[in-house]
Amino acid sequence: MSPRLSLLTLCLLNATKEALYLLVAPFFPEQMKAKGIDEIYYAPMFVSYGVMLLIFSLLGGKYQQTLSRALTLRIGVILHAIACLFFIGLDYATSEIMFLAFGFTGRILEGIGAGLLQTSAYGEAIAQNRAEQNKIVGYLETSAVVGNMSGLFVAAFLSHFLGFIGPFAFIGTLSILLTIFMTKLVDFVKVTPQNDDQQLLVASPADFSVDNMVVAPPALTTKNILYGSRTSNKVVLDALKTSLKLIASKAQSKLASKASIQRQSDDQQLSSPNHSAPAIEVVNIEVGVAEQQQDIAWSEPSYGKVLSSLRGFFGLLSLIFGMMLWTKIDTTMADKLQADFGFSSELCAIAYTIQFIAFLCVSPFCHKIMRMVDNTLLISLSQIFQGLASFLIGPSELMSSFLPNSLYVIFSGLFLTGLANTFTTIATYEEMHDPYMEKYGVGNNRQSEKLGDILSGLYNAGFSTGVIIGPFVASYLTLWLGSYRLQADYFAIFGISFGILHFIVVCLPRQIARRGKKSEVNKQ
Repeated sequence: MSPRLSLLTLCLLNATKEALYLLVAPFFPEQMKAKGIDEIYYAPMFVSYGVMLLIFSLLGGKYQQTLSRALTLRIGVILHAIACLFFIGLDYATSEIMFLAFGFTGRILEGIGAGLLQTSAYGEAIAQNRAEQNKIVGYLETSAVVGNMSGLFVAAFLSHFLGFIGPFAFIGTLSILLTIFMTKLVDFVKVTPQNDDQQLLVASPADFSVDNMVVAPPALTTKNILYGSRTSNKVVLDALKTSLKLIASKAQSKLASKASIQRQSDDQQLSSPNHSAPAIEVVNIEVGVAEQQQDIAWSEPSYGKVLSSLRGFFGLLSLIFGMMLWTKIDTTMADKLQADFGFSSELCAIAYTIQFIAFLCVSPFCHKIMRMVDNTLLISLSQIFQGLASFLIGPSELMSSFLPNSLYVIFSGLFLTGLANTFTTIATYEEMHDPYMEKYGVGNNRQSEKLGDILSGLYNAGFSTGVIIGPFVASYLTLWLGSYRLQADYFAIFGISFGILHFIVVCLPRQIARRGKKSEVNKQ
């Protein structure tokens, strides 16, 4: 099976998930008004998806090795198809209770499915292309944006001809087809069983040359034990010590036998540097190294260890706040465009795509830019620019004297948000990955797979946290302030402040440390 086909299918699944997520934003408010449902229920219904996405992203990252990524992915897609049935049922709801029951159930199932689908899709794609993880994260994020954008266009078209149920019927049918043909489209990586790492370094005594006292397998030499692959499994080290001690014992028996026949000759031979006695010392050194190895055991990947570094922790915060600034329009902008400019729900859906178009302009080249510019600097700048963009999306009430309430100002803000958010969403994965590798590393294939799953779960948890907080806070902040434009000012100040804080706490110390190391190297 082609690796490209696997990656393309995983990207399609991710795009489908994002298309379904954003269909709610432009179409639910209109449907609620038509059914006479109080708008106060809209924000909780919208963010219930994010709550489930957060919980099941973390659970998926932790347990998908046990369940297998293939099963986790399939469950997620099936739940999306079921959620679409509940959304279709909204059109036939005859009471407020029925509408809310269908709406909340559909969003909860969609969130659970998205958490499982997104985490397993990211984990599988990165596992298949581990050497190019920045590029793969970029592809997946690009597919998500393509899903958002194309989903809105398709939804606008289908809803025009088929009404409210058209977009959800399309996504539900596509989800069912992908579930049926998934094993034909994705060649899943076989995750190493948890006991396989016990066999990575163990060799039997027959693998050693007793007469020459030379350790045969290169992986078991002193140099490789000190500097090569290492494992946290005590069984490996115990077996290694047992094997080496057995060699030493056999060699000592041979020497004792020779000494009883010709002690004087043996004494002369023992003084010779070519005799095997010094080799016994080498074996003892090997055993000592193996004993020391237990003190340098590899650490099992976990969420806490990934976030134990300042850079990793701020990487997660950057993702959360970046997604807050991206999604804050989901529950508020449609009302703004309809009230001030007379937009229909179809035109609102098209307006939402401006962010995505900007994202697509940069995302294919993002990983190349990240090779030339430090990640921490890119994240600091992207947060600041997203904050500035929020002033335009309002447009700002604080700057109303020179920022008129016009579409070109709002659309300029949406485009700038899309450009800036690209670097936040793609660079933050590496911000959590690299500090862990510098501090802990991985000792075998299973731990490498586990780390990938943990990072996927944490990344998607950060993503979902931003998806929860952004729309929820924006909705109630707008109601509390009584002004969409003033709410945008609050988000703008917040984004700029966090960008400056990130630069002072993370970026600047890192740049100073790197310059210090560079100057030391130049002196040497």
